[in-house]
Amino acid sequence: MNDIQDRKANYHVAIDGFFERIKQGKYSEALDYIYQDNPWIQNQRDQLQSIRTQVSSLPELLGMYQGHEKLVEEDLAGRLVRVDYIVFFDRQPMRFEFQFYNSNGAWRIQNFSFQEDLSQWLEDKVRTKYFSSLNH
Repeated sequence: MNDIQDRKANYHVAIDGFFERIKQGKYSEALDYIYQDNPWIQNQRDQLQSIRTQVSSLPELLGMYQGHEKLVEEDLAGRLVRVDYIVFFDRQPMRFEFQFYNSNGAWRIQNFSFQEDLSQWLEDKVRTKYFSSLNH
């Protein structure tokens, strides 16, 4: 299989390729890579350019990329998957969220987002974990 076929068969290949480019400091190229299998993104060029600009400025704002770790992977009905990562930079960590959709047997990115301020997200996670422990 080639890279395109691998990505379509397994969304993890797309995520790995994305982070490999981030690791190399190729932030804009990482976004192009992750979105290249989604033909509908061409209709949202302004939105993609905005995300590209924001992601490309991360090293300037947060320092050098230090690594990443998967937080959660959720499969919804076998055709929609959400994968969250914590991404470490010199200044602070942030969260990256990938959503993939399986259409006609091929995975493609449906949405990518990131969150710089983790305080509310962490508070929600702690609250959820606390209340779920009370129910057991």
